[in-house]
Amino acid sequence: MPKKYTKRADGYYSTRVYLGTVDGKKKYKQIYGKTTKEVAQKETEVRRQLNVGMDLLSNDTFGFWCDRWLKFQEVELTEERYNNYRVKLELIRRYSPQFDMFADAESNQTLGGYNIAKIRLFELQSALDKLATLNPYTGKGTAKRTLSEYRRTIQAVFKYAKNNRAIEFDPSEELTVSKTAPKTERRALDREEQQRVLTFEHEAQLPAMIMMYAGLRRGEVAALQWSDIDFRNKTITVTKAVNFKKNKIKKPKTDDGTRVVPMPDILCDFLKGKKSTGYVVSRNGKPLNEHAWRNLLDKYMCDMNASVTGVSKYHAHGVFAINLFTWHCLRHTYATILYDAEVDVLTAQKLLGHADVKTTLEIYTHLSKEKEAHNIDKLNRFLS
Repeated sequence: MPKKYTKRADGYYSTRVYLGTVDGKKKYKQIYGKTTKEVAQKETEVRRQLNVGMDLLSNDTFGFWCDRWLKFQEVELTEERYNNYRVKLELIRRYSPQFDMFADAESNQTLGGYNIAKIRLFELQSALDKLATLNPYTGKGTAKRTLSEYRRTIQAVFKYAKNNRAIEFDPSEELTVSKTAPKTERRALDREEQQRVLTFEHEAQLPAMIMMYAGLRRGEVAALQWSDIDFRNKTITVTKAVNFKKNKIKKPKTDDGTRVVPMPDILCDFLKGKKSTGYVVSRNGKPLNEHAWRNLLDKYMCDMNASVTGVSKYHAHGVFAINLFTWHCLRHTYATILYDAEVDVLTAQKLLGHADVKTTLEIYTHLSKEKEAHNIDKLNRFLS
């Protein structure tokens, strides 16, 4: 038996491999095996990893590499895309494989606290599968399109860690999206839901009405001032938006975002009753930040549901008296209203502030298919 292999009291053999120094102290990796052959194979593998540049001294967590990747992307990404990635990673980091749930905070029992080199495929897959069933942000199953975005985001972090020699094997490459997930989450409110927005008095009703009947984006509503609203000509002039990442006013998302939107009478009359000065939606005279917008929507859904069920929280006991919606659903509702009103696609593009008419065409095409399917259902019911 080679002298470098030591036989332990428990019968196992061991050796150690020098990895490098940390803070002036030499670090080694201890290797164990039932036989000298097993120890030799493991030693060879460790030395191979060192030869290809693997950082075996690293004990970095998945949360650490999420932060590193976001920092790397910060300069390249738009504010909206950056926040999209950040919010998704914040949720994935809170997933606990042990309890199959999303915890309130990141810890050593959640993916964010796991050593990234030790995360296994089934743990990542469990997080995606859980999202397909129930997304804590929405209180319902996550759409396929959004699940695919979660998958791509996770894969980007692991690829970045692999490129930096923190891991050799990437478990995220084989992640799959549930086939049973709903196909889309970008939906328009139906007539009953629109009526609820119109009649349910709430602090969120003001921005909700503007999004639903003028199609403004959340950032555009956040930067909107009463001076931008012309009651005489019944128009809203959009010239700015809030950059939530930097918490400051900027130009709209695209040059086409600068536009004049006509107000339907229903919105104009509503806003007249709320008319004031300064920002239309504000706290202490300042625009709401992203966290405040998220809380406002959560409270809106909670209070709206409570008005029907008496349940104080919309997710309590799994009771869903109303269909939950996002801020973007309200803007999508406006696009649907334009379609139903037979507004041509080029005019709709200008009103929605889309930079590319293809974006508007995609919405119109989707709505056309929905209408066609609805008409076929009506025909079938008639023939029955």
